[in-house]
Amino acid sequence: MKKIKIHIVPHAHWDKEWYFTKQDSDLLLRGNLNKLNNIIKTNKAFKNFTYDGQSSIIDDYKILEGDEKELIKNLKDKKIILGPWYSQPDLFNTTSEAIVRNLLIGTNMAEKFGSSMKNAYVPDSFGQSSQMPQIYKLCELNEMIYWRGITKEKMSNSVLHYWEGLDGTKIKSYNFLKGYWIMGSFFPYLELSKENAEHYAKKFHKDFKNTLEELKKYNPFSPKDLLLPLGGDQAPVNEYIDFFLAELNKIDNVHEWYWSSYDEYFETIKDINDLPNYKGELKSPQNSRIHKTIGSQRVDIKQLSKEVDNLIFEKLEPLAVYYNSIGGTYPQEIINKSLKNALTSHAHDSLGGCNTDSTNQDVIIRLNWAKQWVESQITKIFKSILNHNNINNALIFNPNPKKTITDLEMTVFTKNQNFKIMEKEIELEKIILSQEFINPNLEINTGTNGESKEAIDGYWKTKINLQEINFEGLQCKKILIQEIDKKQSEVPVWKKQNQFENAKWKVEINKNGTINLFDKKRNIYFKNQLTLEAQRDMGDSYDFSPETEENLIINKLISSSSRIQEFKNCSRIIIENNYAILNGIEQKVEINIFVKENDFINFKLKFDNKNENIKWRALFDSQISNSKYSYANQAFGTEKRPVLLEENKFWKEKGWNEKPVEIETNESFVYLKNSEYKFGVITKGTNEYQIIGDNFQNLALTLFRSVSLLGRNNLLWRPGRASGTSDYLIPTEDSKLLKEIILEFDLFIVPTERSIWNLAQSRIAKPIYYQKQNLNLYFNRFERFLISDLEFIKKIQTDNLFTVKNENLIVKSIKKHETKNEFLVRIFNSSKKEETLSYEGKWKIREEVNLLERDNKKINLDFKGYEIKTFTIDRG
Repeated sequence: MKKIKIHIVPHAHWDKEWYFTKQDSDLLLRGNLNKLNNIIKTNKAFKNFTYDGQSSIIDDYKILEGDEKELIKNLKDKKIILGPWYSQPDLFNTTSEAIVRNLLIGTNMAEKFGSSMKNAYVPDSFGQSSQMPQIYKLCELNEMIYWRGITKEKMSNSVLHYWEGLDGTKIKSYNFLKGYWIMGSFFPYLELSKENAEHYAKKFHKDFKNTLEELKKYNPFSPKDLLLPLGGDQAPVNEYIDFFLAELNKIDNVHEWYWSSYDEYFETIKDINDLPNYKGELKSPQNSRIHKTIGSQRVDIKQLSKEVDNLIFEKLEPLAVYYNSIGGTYPQEIINKSLKNALTSHAHDSLGGCNTDSTNQDVIIRLNWAKQWVESQITKIFKSILNHNNINNALIFNPNPKKTITDLEMTVFTKNQNFKIMEKEIELEKIILSQEFINPNLEINTGTNGESKEAIDGYWKTKINLQEINFEGLQCKKILIQEIDKKQSEVPVWKKQNQFENAKWKVEINKNGTINLFDKKRNIYFKNQLTLEAQRDMGDSYDFSPETEENLIINKLISSSSRIQEFKNCSRIIIENNYAILNGIEQKVEINIFVKENDFINFKLKFDNKNENIKWRALFDSQISNSKYSYANQAFGTEKRPVLLEENKFWKEKGWNEKPVEIETNESFVYLKNSEYKFGVITKGTNEYQIIGDNFQNLALTLFRSVSLLGRNNLLWRPGRASGTSDYLIPTEDSKLLKEIILEFDLFIVPTERSIWNLAQSRIAKPIYYQKQNLNLYFNRFERFLISDLEFIKKIQTDNLFTVKNENLIVKSIKKHETKNEFLVRIFNSSKKEETLSYEGKWKIREEVNLLERDNKKINLDFKGYEIKTFTIDRG
């Protein structure tokens, strides 16, 4: 009997798009699956083939009308193995809820057509955040296979180990030390036949011997069972695998080369549990590249992706649940179709932006389709609710089930210049940001009755900020826009002054184009905020790389002008800076700053980017000296990261794949803290930061990078071959981002005990609104159509439906169950302290389910630190 069983798993790692388009890979997929279906039909010994854990393969195969019937049969027979993912995602640049939906949709689809793989298969994603073990377990995945992100030392020189998450959840894990392609790189895909199987088996046995012996050294806890993937990128299917393995078994007296599957391997070693344990993020680039600076590549794609995610999870779904609760139809198909478009674009290369221009254009198109479907559906729901209401009625919906007093930026259309916003008999406070009189004189209507012309008198388009709207929780408010005859502009004049103050802040505008903030409560000056720096970027679409180790600043301010507009309870600053760029083109930056009497300073930056191969970042001085850690959110958790990594002292000498530079990612916030306050930024689409300065007190937020090549060889921080393609340099004109770029973020300074997750959620899940009006039918998508299936809603519900009273308990999803007629709410504990859920409103929590919306159990309102829970709702 042979001593060691080698579990061989034939597979293909299926990048949907990269240096090729999805259309290319869909065509390749059709041919591969047609061949695979035929092999399975004619060769009973062909055991199985794993298609990268992606259920979206089914949708992709349908596009070019593949043999769906044969595919489904093979899925049911477990000859073709898919799931649990819909697509193989980037796990640092997407959002918390998108990761859950990727697994939910992927698992449901695989199970619908057969069965889903039972382990979390992550062969190529560029690292993982530390809440993933809990997420996997809540998706009924008890093991994980991965490649990138860990050092040999951290896994105790054992490919088989436990990975422990932020909340303490452990998952048994297997690391592809040499990559998912290691056996495939020795395998004769095109040459192998039944007749020459013996020859190539002998050649493989000889050539692969040293690699196999090295892998065995890192398998001390399961020496009798070794896992070996047979495949690679877009790997073709070979019909002679069984002959090849049979010949290997004839010549190898030590190893049994056994055709297995990933699930079968884990079943074999299920009793091996005394394993080393690693706790923390998977983000170390020792054995494989992590691309730590990919978070700032193609910021336009990453902004759009976050926007789509937030439109679905923070706006449409809560609104659709409210709409369904008052008698409307929940748009499940539209939501899932939009989600599939988004999730396809979350694949690690797609969302990374490390692609050709044509591929990135496809990513943007898909995301825009999703955005348009969602925005149109939101308009349709609002139109249905207000279907039988008069003109100038409006709705404001709060999707965040927390008691809050918030503001809302609105665009209002009226015949008269001035108006009041009324909630019942109470006038709501507003400030007018801008007004424009629109007088087209003649309106041409094109519609179902043909074209008609109508003389009109013109109307006013007014941008306002509605102040201090009071919401009890998940709630809809009905308001009236009441026009008045007063003919006088309420827009304040711009002033040329360099300082102002309110009850909370004193703000000074500096000659160097920055601002000073004096926090009156803490009596602290925060000087030179928003210093803009540019550096030469000699990297590529994967990684930033400086030109030299000095990493010089290449911009110099040559002029700065500013003006101030003061409203009641709010002031707006516009700063216009001109920079000379070393060996480049002069760059203008417009900075809009909104200052209110609260904890936020809102910044909007506008670049018309003129330079290529450049990186811009914004610096904020926290006045917190000698910071040892930064804190940033990722996937239902907050990552505590060292601001200085010791590995940077020896990475090159020890042959790491790239420099483990302390440039990090975040989902929506990053901060530093001391015993008195937290100082940080809530980001709205940008994903990258670094803590810098002699005392590590400066938070440097990466704004964007401009690069000209997909891959580049021998970067200063990433030696060796180019990522992507090394044999041919592919220009990426679009990745230079020579266009207008708008970036928005909020600076905050709050007491140390405040929950930043709660703070960020209040800024991301802002209320949404809709005005019923007939003056401008192009402002809202879907507004102009005569809609045949508008529903009649008898009564607009304005009572509070649901409020979570705990500051640290964050609601990340309110949705309808995928298969049942019930609502779900997903809540997680953002702190390490135990919490007991306290809530109020019409809804009552009924049962607890897992992330796959099953495994119902009795409710337990107690949350451990960082715990995620999903509840079904009794509508009351």
